[in-house]
Amino acid sequence: NWTSEENMLKMQQGISGIYHTNAKDWGYDLFIGDANRLEEMFARRFSYQHNLSLSGSNEKTDYRISLAYADNQANLATAYDGQKQLNLRLNYGIRLTDWFKLETSASMIKTNTESPSAGIDTSLYGNEPPFFPAKNPYGQWYANFGKVGDRQPVAPTSDGGRDERMNLTTRVDVKAIVDIWKGISFEGMASFQNEEYRRDRYVIPVQTYDWFGNPADKVVSNTNQSLIYPTDVLNIKDIHNPAYLMQANNMQYQYYSALLKYKRTFAKVHNVEAMAGINAEKWVQKKMVTAREKMEDTGVYDLNLASGAQGNGGGKTHNGSYSYIMKLNYNYAEKYLIELIGRRDGNSKFAKGHKFKNFVSRRELFKSYYSCC
Repeated sequence: NWTSEENMLKMQQGISGIYHTNAKDWGYDLFIGDANRLEEMFARRFSYQHNLSLSGSNEKTDYRISLAYADNQANLATAYDGQKQLNLRLNYGIRLTDWFKLETSASMIKTNTESPSAGIDTSLYGNEPPFFPAKNPYGQWYANFGKVGDRQPVAPTSDGGRDERMNLTTRVDVKAIVDIWKGISFEGMASFQNEEYRRDRYVIPVQTYDWFGNPADKVVSNTNQSLIYPTDVLNIKDIHNPAYLMQANNMQYQYYSALLKYKRTFAKVHNVEAMAGINAEKWVQKKMVTAREKMEDTGVYDLNLASGAQGNGGGKTHNGSYSYIMKLNYNYAEKYLIELIGRRDGNSKFAKGHKFKNFVSRRELFKSYYSCC
């Protein structure tokens, strides 16, 4: 296709210019020049982190408020490729009486991750030799091999669409501690956590051009819009690349615990600790994803503007666990120790009549002391 040995020698010497070939699908004449992929695609980027905290306490209360923000960027030069995170946390404790203390905490973590929807793969560097500049003299994306145009490493990362993901996690914890009487105490705790996940991904076909401003025969292959897996829309690949994909997940978690504790020392050498209680956990998860095959680039990107074949998926699951707990510790003068543990655990995943199981363990330990002169 390169016609002559003269062309090959000019390429070997790194001579830029128009090369005449005998390849019709290349458009015969194409420009070859120095295309530094590292300079075209990568640049110095900076990541930032900021933290602010405030705390204080007195005889009855204590608090701490913390705020953190981070913007972490990858080295891609053609588009934003990074993650921004906001973290807010509040801890507050109060002793309402000499025998009753309340501890609370609340937190929120929000993460936004953005990247190009196409081109972040081996096509960044593995497809073409670095002698096709990213753009022609008219500022258009320059096609590989004149008029072929299906592989262009720079263009899809800039104009091929975006993949935007958002995670939001919120959590609240409440803990109560009650001193009842002579070593007997009660500890109760409740936790609630909610996780939200959203994803919007769209793909825009990228047209390339030859050196003289004529459209190439093909658009960049990894920006082709297609949907061939309507029941598995998240299986993204070259042959399955929906124009618009939207995903929404939600997970809720609850935790409850109630423990009665006892701790006492008799005759200065008999140390007894006991604990009995229950705890329960519950998970509820919902998932939804939908996609459409085609969408024109109008500058507005939304699922309602997409058309063609459609795909979707989703589901909902929930399960819970419940446990009865017992623990007894005895040690004699910190030398001979014995521990008994018993628990009865249940889970809603198992069939009726098989949901609960008992577990018992015992441990003894004798401490020996050695000295030498």
